[in-house]
Amino acid sequence: MAAGVLCAAGRVLAGRRRATDRHPLAWELPGGKLEIGEDPRAALVRELREELDVAATVGRVLHRVGHRYDDRFIDITFLEVTAIDRAPANRVFAELRWIPVEELEAVDFLAADRDFIAALRAREIVPRSVRGSRRDGGRWLDVRDD
Repeated sequence: MAAGVLCAAGRVLAGRRRATDRHPLAWELPGGKLEIGEDPRAALVRELREELDVAATVGRVLHRVGHRYDDRFIDITFLEVTAIDRAPANRVFAELRWIPVEELEAVDFLAADRDFIAALRAREIVPRSVRGSRRDGGRWLDVRDD
């Protein structure tokens, strides 16, 4: 699995799974499964295009974790997303939200994501902010609530 960490204005982008998905209504970072032979960075670029309709520049690995669910074991690589070409559009989630870092632990994230989320909240891991495109001036990066 590859998970994208998009940060802007002290917030992290997360998606809430649909009620009909595995782990219904849990929150997760955007990303997904690697195809056979696929590199985590390439998988994340593909998944962000599918889930958020963005072309992404993927940076460094921030964290790796293995997690056992009742029916399977997964490996997740958390990758910093350093640039995207437009505002993310919700293509697959019940909800897409920029969550303030200080509020992350109050959100019901997937079990496999929780240690990483705790490290973000504690500022043990500090990703760089994502940059927007020059085309639109990245105005959408001001993600404060109205």
